[in-house]
Amino acid sequence: MRRQTAKFVALFVWTMGCSQWHVASGPAPDSPLSTPKLPKRSMAFEIAIIRLPPDMHTDDWNELWAEVDEQVLPLPLRERQRKNGLQVGRISGHTPAAIQRLLEDSVADGEAPGVVLTDLNRAAKAEIWHQQLGPGDQCEIALSQHKGAVPILLSDADGRIGGKNYDRPQAMLSMANEPLEDGRVRVVLTPKIRHGDVKQNVVSQEIMLRMTWERDSAEFPWLACEVDIAPGDVLAVGARGDSAGDLGSFFFRDEMGDQRTGKLLLIRLAQTQHDEWSRGTRELPREPLSAQ
Repeated sequence: MRRQTAKFVALFVWTMGCSQWHVASGPAPDSPLSTPKLPKRSMAFEIAIIRLPPDMHTDDWNELWAEVDEQVLPLPLRERQRKNGLQVGRISGHTPAAIQRLLEDSVADGEAPGVVLTDLNRAAKAEIWHQQLGPGDQCEIALSQHKGAVPILLSDADGRIGGKNYDRPQAMLSMANEPLEDGRVRVVLTPKIRHGDVKQNVVSQEIMLRMTWERDSAEFPWLACEVDIAPGDVLAVGARGDSAGDLGSFFFRDEMGDQRTGKLLLIRLAQTQHDEWSRGTRELPREPLSAQ
């Protein structure tokens, strides 16, 4: 019974059927209070990092991306990302069967999301959380952390190939957003690497100075992408199947013992509080990632 309960809780977040999205924090059905709404023009995202099975074959990876629309990005950007081992696309409508299987397998019997599995061949591991942002807000998604110096192969904005060593690097994706007038959201993803020791910095903010403590950061703006998504759409980000030693490999592959595992990042726009929606004239689409 305990195993069944754990699995139900996990799948409640990313339901694999056709049920509607549920807001767990809302009032009871007989409550006289109205359902809480997001602050004006804010938006809610679901973010998942799925650890892929180490025995995942190239054919399975190709099947996973077959229904992901990579052409939402301009060709020159896709080419720059390809040279750096990155793959980005949008999922609209139904969820590809390969991703459904990963979500279903992301929780082993008796395990909850986010628990580190000791047997890497048992199931893919998923870390899932909610992120609420206001217009123009940014957040950072941490993808990997390494000890010691790590060499990373890079292709720059002009296509020149080079490499650089980073001290104790941490792979991050900076995520910014801009609400659009039609209820969609423009999401901007920029890869960056934090590295080295924590340093004290002085930041000028309007008429005051603010002290910050943070590590050095290397950003890669020529790989940043902008994608417009509607509620229910999902952004998929990962490393290309042939990625090795480059930025995509550093961001989305881990060495665990004698095995090498990959990761897939999914970002779903769950809800927006657009002016048109807030007037109550239309109901927001609230189906979860996999529901159709």
